[in-house]
Amino acid sequence: MTRIVKDQQARWRNARSWAEEALTRARTPQSRQGLLGIYLNDHLAGTTGGAELARRMAAWYPVPGHQAALERLAADIAQDRRTLLHLMALLGMPARHA
Repeated sequence: MTRIVKDQQARWRNARSWAEEALTRARTPQSRQGLLGIYLNDHLAGTTGGAELARRMAAWYPVPGHQAALERLAADIAQDRRTLLHLMALLGMPARHA
């Protein structure tokens, strides 16, 4: 029984230590490069989702004139995404695929 209690206490100490370290990291100011990386990755996620959504809408939208406009929109967003990835590579910013 004593061993179980000691094991539980060790787990709680480890969890508390992890939580305190996480709070310290969260409160630490981000570098400008770190914030830029977050900003660019947020836009990368938006372009990825936007291009995919426009493609799906174009595939399922029954109005021919609107379908062509959605296909052009999907292509434009995909081009923007490629440009963003190129810019991120030039800046040395990793693309996060979460």
